[in-house]
Parts: sequence; C-alpha cells; structure tokens
Amino acid sequence: MVDGNIEKITPRVLTEAANKGDAYAQKIWNETGTMLGIVLAGVINLINPEMIILAGGLSKANKLLLEPVKEAVNKRAFVTPRKACQIKISKYDQKLGVVGAALLAK
Repeated sequence: MVDGNIEKITPRVLTEAANKGDAYAQKIWNETGTMLGIVLAGVINLINPEMIILAGGLSKANKLLLEPVKEAVNKRAFVTPRKACQIKISKYDQKLGVVGAALLAK
C-alpha cells in the first residue's frame, strides 16, 4: 500500500485498489478512460483507423480503462468510422518499443 505517500501511487496500485472496490481509484480510471476516449474519438474521426490497440503500463488496467474509453468514443465519434474501428488491449506488454524499432530496421 501507499501509507499516505502520494509518490507511491502508480497505475498498478490504482488498478489493484479499483479491483478491490475502492471508489476513488475507480473514479480515477473512469475519468482517465473518458479523457483518452475523447482523444481517440478525434483520431477516429480524423484518420478512420481500422483498429486502435492500447499498450503499455496503463493498458494493464484492462476493462477499468477500456470500458470508459469505448463509452466516450461511442458518444463522440462519427457512426461509420466508429463502427469500422476496433479498440483493443494489446496482448503483448513487454518491450514493445524495442520490437517496433527492430521491425523498422529491416
């Protein structure tokens, strides 16, 4: 736990707390997902991607992040591109930057 030290609060700690029913941690994830969803709705409206994959540390929150993201996207993105775009959590979580750099070096 964080024992009152705000510097010890990490996404992992927030995820664990939210999964245990902590209302404040759940609220933080909901607001974070909503803000990310607003940004992604703009991306969907602008470039019409087929898929958006969330990766990295924050994506480990899984449904705590993904559900508010999808809700915000559904409210703000245009219908046709929204239906064509899938939003998923990456199944890969380690060293994706290194993998991406290696693929570019071909």
